Formats: sequence, structure tokens, C-alpha cells
Amino acid sequence: MMNYCRQWCLFFVVALSVGFTSCKKEEDAASPLQTPTSTVTGILYQTKVVSQDTTWMPIDTERKMIVVLGSSTAAGYGASQIDSSWVNRLKARLRNEQKPVHVINLGVPGYSTYQLLPKGSIVPNERPKVDSCKNITAAFRFHPSLVIINLPSNDIGNNYSDGEILNNYAQITHKLDSAKVPYIITGSQPRNFATVAQRQRLKTLNDELLAAYPGHIDSYLAQLSTSTWSIQSTYMAGDGIHLNDKGHYVIFQSIFNFPIFKSIIGYN
Repeated sequence: MMNYCRQWCLFFVVALSVGFTSCKKEEDAASPLQTPTSTVTGILYQTKVVSQDTTWMPIDTERKMIVVLGSSTAAGYGASQIDSSWVNRLKARLRNEQKPVHVINLGVPGYSTYQLLPKGSIVPNERPKVDSCKNITAAFRFHPSLVIINLPSNDIGNNYSDGEILNNYAQITHKLDSAKVPYIITGSQPRNFATVAQRQRLKTLNDELLAAYPGHIDSYLAQLSTSTWSIQSTYMAGDGIHLNDKGHYVIFQSIFNFPIFKSIIGYN
């Protein structure tokens, strides 16, 4: 009986370990001891595999976790170096001010609201599938104090309707509201689409998000845009899609000064 119990216990631990490591390591995750993965009997633990052994290690629960979800801008595209990206500027500011905060960046180039939908969401055949390693469900693995969603323009670039975009945001924010996790959604970002009509959609969607989620939308579209919603030359990285270092700095400053961010991090 004792051997039988040992076998089942080993199976249980290995199964947990496989589940927690099935997603590839986040490019921004720090040391293994800083990544929360499981709650067991009310204590936060981290699986750490050494050779063939799986051990459980307690995590410092005093640190607040910010999870960033999004696309290429969140991943740092357009910046001359990764330290000039808005996410890394945010991390550096928090570190320099000795704030007990860890930022996890799950941004993936090319992503839209579809990839960020909750695990198990039904997605039309012609739309991207949910990425369970980088979506809102994945964000909850880190027990976040704050989630920042940064999806500047890919949904419009893919010609998704405003209705489906807003429906996707509704599913994502429902999960956040249900879990009582604060969140910030960045508004649209200018992009040099070929037609004025498509660029106008950036402004329209931005306004719709502001109306749907008052107090949660960090809007800086007007600051970065020309009068026809293309990227101002001052902020252009050169490809008509991404922002340069100055543009990333605008996003960093806007998020850093956003009321929800200030409140969660303890600047108020």
C-alpha cells in the first residue's frame, strides 16, 4: 500500500510539473523563484526541476505582479533596444524606485484580441486560435495585482469588425472583473494604413473603448497621431506600424501616470 501511495503521489507531482512547464518560458520571466505557478493549501509554491527531481519552493508573496498582455508593441518592437521599450522602461522605473513589483511580459508580435481570449473560448474557424500560454488565462497563473492589455492596431489591421473586437474585450474583462483583478487597456495606436477610412477606425474604436470601459482605457492616440490618424514622424520607427524610442516613452509615461497604476503600485 505504501508503494502504491508513493507512485500516485509521484504521478501527481509530475503531472503538475508538466502542466506548469508546458508553456514555453516567458521571455520576461525572471528567476524561477519569482514565477508563481500553484497554490497548495493556501501557500504559494513554484515547481523547480533539478535533474529528475521535482521540488516545491515557496515564493515571496510580498511582491506585486503586473502581467502585460499584447502584441509587438508590448514585445518591444520599434524601440532601438529592448531597454527603450515601454515595458522595460516601466520595469526600470519600478526597480530604481525600489518598488516590490515584478513585471511579466507575455506580449507576442502579431497578436490580436482573439489570441488573448480565455481558455476554452469558441473562436470562428477563420480567426486565430486562443494561445493558452499568452492569454488572459495564462495571466492568472501569476496571481496578478494588475493586468495591462496592449493591443494597438492588429485587430483593425486584420479587418475584424468593431463588434467582434468589443465582444472579445468583453470576454477578457469579464474574467478580470470576476477575479477582481484591476486592469488597464491601452487605446488604439496610430498606424499608416493605406486608406483614411481604415485609419479613422483607430479613432472610432478608441472612442468605443473609452465609452465601454471608463477609467480603464489609457488613451494616447491623439498625442501620437497626425490629423488623419497616421503616426507622427517624431514617433515613427520607419515601418508605418511601430513606434520608435520616443513613442515607447510616451506609452511608458502614460501608463506610469495612469490612476489605476498609481493606486495599485502605491504612488498615491
